[in-house]
Amino acid sequence: MRKFKKILIYSLITILILGIGYGITFYFSFFQGTCTVENGKAVNKYINQSKLEAYSKYNRGFKVSTNEINKTVSEVKGINLKFIGKPMPKDYIILEKGYRYYLPLDYIFKTLGYKVEDTNPLKITKGKKEILLNNDSALINGKEYKFRGELLNKDSKNYLSLSDIEYIFSLTAVFNKEKNSIDILNSHLDKINYKDKVKNGRAALIRFEDFTAGGSLLTDENQSKMKGMFDYLYKNNIRFNIAWVPHYKNPKDNYDNNLLTNKDLSNIFFINLLDYAINSNAEIGLHGYTHQANDSISTVGSELTSKINNTEKETRAVVENAISVANKLNIPVTFFESPHYHATKKQKDIIGEYFQILYEPYSVLYYTGIETTNKGNLYIPTPLGYVHDRDPEPLIKKLDNPTPNLLASMFYHPTIELEYIDVKVKDNYFNSDLTSESILKKIVTALNEKGYSTINASEMIESK
Repeated sequence: MRKFKKILIYSLITILILGIGYGITFYFSFFQGTCTVENGKAVNKYINQSKLEAYSKYNRGFKVSTNEINKTVSEVKGINLKFIGKPMPKDYIILEKGYRYYLPLDYIFKTLGYKVEDTNPLKITKGKKEILLNNDSALINGKEYKFRGELLNKDSKNYLSLSDIEYIFSLTAVFNKEKNSIDILNSHLDKINYKDKVKNGRAALIRFEDFTAGGSLLTDENQSKMKGMFDYLYKNNIRFNIAWVPHYKNPKDNYDNNLLTNKDLSNIFFINLLDYAINSNAEIGLHGYTHQANDSISTVGSELTSKINNTEKETRAVVENAISVANKLNIPVTFFESPHYHATKKQKDIIGEYFQILYEPYSVLYYTGIETTNKGNLYIPTPLGYVHDRDPEPLIKKLDNPTPNLLASMFYHPTIELEYIDVKVKDNYFNSDLTSESILKKIVTALNEKGYSTINASEMIESK
């Protein structure tokens, strides 16, 4: 009995010591995250800039080889396209390259009333607006814009991707797969001339989770709603981040949506949606490759754990397959987040050879603090958590009464916002708004009222 008591006492002491150790570690990680925006730059004293500079020394990197998906230009048949309410004449054609539709610029200029001033480089004007179009970018009243596609030339005619046409000419495309139709509408939001105010204040990060070409995000109506949500965020000066799952799988329904092999209209529209997000101040990152394993559904299962894809070869395959999709579809990605944060340290070390930013906690013991590793990686956690049971109030309370030195970083599943987004077409204008019950609207209101300045993940490493 005495021996049992002694063992019990020693066990309790050991648990107490471990608990104190964990508490100290947690305390110091918990209070290492304050990030501010000063003169348009993110500032964080807990980020070791000299360590970040070491990244190029250890970076393995990955480059995808060019293949037919990047080169092939084909004519699109059977699409009913309306431009500001009028059907495009049949003597004009639509092209496709790299999962993006391209429209003839002479038709766009004529319909919108632009005058061609020069052809080399292509220069157009309308009133006080002057646009110079090069192969991969445009200069709009002196402001550079990088194309999401490129300037194509076929049969002596210039074509530009629909994504770029939307941004440059303040338009919004609405798709209907059932009718094989695209309605290109006027937008009330001129993103080029809209005054994007980068204000000083406490920095905040928003990450939209589980963004993928599957489930509710693959329907026409919901893609239009997402565009409406992106417009709302842009108008409210909210920069945001998207955790993209590039390959959606649902083995139970025998559904496998590989974006590189399935040139379905819905996937064409989905790439346009990602472009629209990028042009609305979003930054894209990879959230695994399929975010599933075995018979689980994408965004539900995990593909990087101590038991799944746990060898170096398997881990690299997951990361490189994901990067390959992004590169081939010209979607720039700046961070990686392992599904459900389940990746082991060994797997994270491998991921870190491809991405400087890992948008997740460094470890269980260091769950809320920013961490810069000796190899130059930056771990960005989400201490504010996410919205539980459609109730944003606990998260908003943390924004209203912030813990000293806690990083204001959160994530949100955009699919729960769909029922709160209204989209209407009136007088050939794309009209959208978030209802008063909108969860995201409440969060954005709290961010702006409390003077937060939202940033993209890469701005953490570009800070001064």
